Amino acid sequence: MRKFFYLAMVSVAAIFAGCSNDEDALQTTDLLKDTPINVDVMVSGIHTRAGYDNIALPTMFYLSIDQNGTKYDYTNIVMKCEEGKWVAYESADENAAKKQLLWEGSTNAEGTANPVTVTAATFPLPADATSYTLSAQTNQSTADAVKASDHLYYPSNAVKPSIDGISLSLGHIMSKIAVKLTLGTEYAGIESNPITSVTAFGASANATYSPAAATPWSNQSSASEIRLFPSVEYDSENRTATYEAILVPQTIGANTFGVEIRIGEKTYEWKSANAFTLTGGKNCTLEMSVGNANSTNTNE
Repeated sequence: MRKFFYLAMVSVAAIFAGCSNDEDALQTTDLLKDTPINVDVMVSGIHTRAGYDNIALPTMFYLSIDQNGTKYDYTNIVMKCEEGKWVAYESADENAAKKQLLWEGSTNAEGTANPVTVTAATFPLPADATSYTLSAQTNQSTADAVKASDHLYYPSNAVKPSIDGISLSLGHIMSKIAVKLTLGTEYAGIESNPITSVTAFGASANATYSPAAATPWSNQSSASEIRLFPSVEYDSENRTATYEAILVPQTIGANTFGVEIRIGEKTYEWKSANAFTLTGGKNCTLEMSVGNANSTNTNE
């Protein structure tokens, strides 16, 4: 009885060995195919007190996924954050239908890794677009206006399909300017912020962004005045305050870019004597003393 059992097992093993060399052998099933794509989002790069970061994430962005020209490709899909999860919609319209995002699979027909191209941004990503016209709000005196100017972008042509989904690290592509002000002793004893407004001048508020170009920013518009946001509460004891804004990356000629500070009926102005460069994804901090003989009062 034991001998019969042993021979039967050998026979079965021989059958399986033969199948393994058959040209019509079954391919390994790709269990990731048709699996829903989960999306996770973070924000990398410069920190803005009023703009986007890992605490203040955008509530909506646009997503394109290219899975090699299949029915599983998705273009300009709108992602909205709902109850802590990112939900896909056909468009940004209020009554737009939801969209199910699915993986094509984890491997291609040859059984090798199948990299996926993913693009995400806080601005629309129409099909075949290689450049985008973007702008900074000219009045950024509110936190919402700063966010509206803080454009984010994520590109990758090597995302690996995974049951865990896609983790997007949206990056700042605009430039941030922060103006740290210390008021003169003539403003001592004033409990509330005496600053009426802080405005940057000489910078373009609109430009064309071409992510794949050697020089991503071009076609800057004419210069605008851009009002800054009071991002740090006024400290009456030290007479300090900080204002910030998001600006288009650009290089501005000498004696062109500057900052104007209004305090009541007085106007103080600083202007860069050298060319001034605003770099995408970077923060530029200016520290200024305002009042007495420390700055220029254009009304006197």
